[in-house]
Amino acid sequence: YVFPPVKGLENRRPVTGLDFASLYPNLIITYNLSPDKIILSQEHAVSVEQSDKKLHKIEFLFNNNPQRAWSVQHNNISEEKGLYTSVLEYLSGKRNEMKKRLAPLKEKKEDMDLVISSMGKSLSLSEAIEQILANAEKSMNS
Repeated sequence: YVFPPVKGLENRRPVTGLDFASLYPNLIITYNLSPDKIILSQEHAVSVEQSDKKLHKIEFLFNNNPQRAWSVQHNNISEEKGLYTSVLEYLSGKRNEMKKRLAPLKEKKEDMDLVISSMGKSLSLSEAIEQILANAEKSMNS
């Protein structure tokens, strides 16, 4: 038996989720927003730029105070990508691979849903299977 997770960050073992296809992970990947690729001082930014690396300037207000930082652009070079960028790209690739592998099962799940709903209408299992086969034959002919 697997206990359902208790959501929230105040728990002993917090459970959270991250949609790898949403805006935030894509921004992290695009701008290389990773602690190991963020520069917080002007002097360090100048030094990094002098070593022929391109930087993305980040400016915003926090409590009415201007904040400034830079992220090192990765230009799709693996060695230039930060930890967060590398991990998110890896997880995104695994997610896409899994979605591709699970795609053929979607039809089978829909068939099982049909069997379950048909059995609720007092159809026998054999009648439900016949109905599924008839639907499959229709979809193959169309």
